Amino acid sequence: MPTVTFVSPPFRVLAMRRRESQGVPELPLVWVVHPMMNLLPPQIEELADKILPDVINAVIAQPSPVRKEAVA
Repeated sequence: MPTVTFVSPPFRVLAMRRRESQGVPELPLVWVVHPMMNLLPPQIEELADKILPDVINAVIAQPSPVRKEAVA
């Protein structure tokens, strides 16, 4: 299943190390502002509009999973 992880700058290095240690170095990371908890709803909507192209590109760029068993 395509997955995208949202990461704010203070957690950038941690996120990059974590995806390597979990064996998914290709896991897409989408950068968001920090902190987010102080944003008002209109600011959150603006952020969502801004990062939506990154999210879409990350999802469609991921390879399809390979089935390990035959499909009947």
